Amino acid sequence: MMALRQIVQKIKASKFYAIVMDETINLSRKELVRFSLKFFSSEDWEIYEEFIGFYQTDTMDAASLFKIVGDMLLRRELPFFDCRQQCYDGPSNMSGKFTGVQVRVKDREQRAEFVHCTAHSLSLATLDALHNIQDCRDTFSMVKDLISAFRESPKCMAAFREFQSEGEPSLRPLCPARWTLRISSIKSLLHSYEATMNCLDECSYSSDEFGSKCSGFSKQLRSLSTFFTLTVLL
Repeated sequence: MMALRQIVQKIKASKFYAIVMDETINLSRKELVRFSLKFFSSEDWEIYEEFIGFYQTDTMDAASLFKIVGDMLLRRELPFFDCRQQCYDGPSNMSGKFTGVQVRVKDREQRAEFVHCTAHSLSLATLDALHNIQDCRDTFSMVKDLISAFRESPKCMAAFREFQSEGEPSLRPLCPARWTLRISSIKSLLHSYEATMNCLDECSYSSDEFGSKCSGFSKQLRSLSTFFTLTVLL
């Protein structure tokens, strides 16, 4: 990966650039903005998308995000009037046509055309298609509830870690809107399938409501249709 100074020099040499920005949350639950720039290199006739940095923000409103855009471009001495495209995902604070970031950028440079993130659009289309398949819909719902139940119970998580083999991943929460994060959640469950089953069997002996839930999860995970669907999705 090129050093940031080299990236900026290449962008200035190519003159025009596109803004790519996304929101995320780190492990300490702090809001971050991921900022990248795309540009065309006349040296090798290739289009590059280079990561510029993460920026922490207390609020995710359009005004705050637009300020981050302006500050980043100012620090790199990249003028707004050389921006020709901006790419974000669907939330109104980013893509809103009245007060979103894309409108604020276009107020500064009318030629900065907004393009909805194609990866995000594909993710939404994929999820919508899978939700029309009952086995997939039921499996996603089960995985979400199972992992949430595990993570909300310290006793259950302690038992799960005892059954885990060295190097096995922890269970990842299932994100409802991002396909790639759903896959990481399913992968973590399949890689720890035996440990999960053993933990469910142990917790199902509890006489409380959680024990009943674990017994139900255990029956679902042991069904051929559930295991087959998880394997196909992965």
